[in-house]
Amino acid sequence: MKSADTLLRATWHSMRHGAAAALAVCGVAMIPVMAGAHDDAQRHTHLTMTNQPRTAMTWYRDIVYDATYKDPERVSLDLYVPDPVRERMPVVLFVHGGGFRSSDKSYYKDLGSKPDWLTRDIGAIFVPINFRFLPDGGYPNSVQDVANALAWVHQNIAKYGGDPNRIVLFAHATGILSAGLVATDEQFLTRAGKSLDLLKGFIGVDGAFFDNTNPGGGVRNVFASTDATLLRNGSPIHQITPGKRIPPALILYGGQGGAVGPQSEAFAAAMRDKGFKATAIEMYSKDHFTVNEDIGVPGDETTIAVTRFLQEIGVAAKPVSQGNAAR
Repeated sequence: MKSADTLLRATWHSMRHGAAAALAVCGVAMIPVMAGAHDDAQRHTHLTMTNQPRTAMTWYRDIVYDATYKDPERVSLDLYVPDPVRERMPVVLFVHGGGFRSSDKSYYKDLGSKPDWLTRDIGAIFVPINFRFLPDGGYPNSVQDVANALAWVHQNIAKYGGDPNRIVLFAHATGILSAGLVATDEQFLTRAGKSLDLLKGFIGVDGAFFDNTNPGGGVRNVFASTDATLLRNGSPIHQITPGKRIPPALILYGGQGGAVGPQSEAFAAAMRDKGFKATAIEMYSKDHFTVNEDIGVPGDETTIAVTRFLQEIGVAAKPVSQGNAAR
């Protein structure tokens, strides 16, 4: 039996190349159900997993959230919507990593089991996004892209059955820089015509980008200069001040050591010190990639942690099942 991420990988490859037939993966098919599809102007595909009888979703692809940029694909998002559509479903917007140079909203390694798990078990709409890459991207442009995508979702998601009052921002690796700033620095959502009230929660997964005042490695080129003020302004941890409407946060990180753990713990501590709710959890058995890829795998420690957080902030559609109870 193939895993959900394998099925989604096959589907992504096929749909990106225009295939409309059923996909067979070692005898397990993910079938675009065309008969009876509702009439929608946005390009979309109805999907059903035959190895998961309860799993069905509609995949809306390449929706442009910023018509002003020269490359529409860079400023586009996808929607994975439970089928049949439910009323007032929560929304999870996902920002991938890749150093502002690579990856994509449809990359199967970033998606993993998330579309299947979030639509089926959480009853949520999953929204992975693209954003500008360097040299056009980085700070602050990619940050503004995340805010603009959130503004589009807040304005339009009700048409797909989503609840604009239950939006969670979720990011991995360098995506934490953009998402973390949007969640802590109100200027980006303000420019998009919204406010921090838009966010119900923030989830950051394995990234040493909460404090960029001493950046190293690939993140150094994300900023136009090494000016101390610029680097501080580009650090989520330094935007936390009392009185803001910063949402509760869950920070997960793998057990590989380095700066990720200390930065994750420092961000959560700074949030708590300023009166906000935040938890950082080390996933000892995970590395930088699996701590993200395994979210949504039934019974996995990452799935349990994220589900509990979604419950606590009133987003999870149902409680953790006994099968996912803590071991």
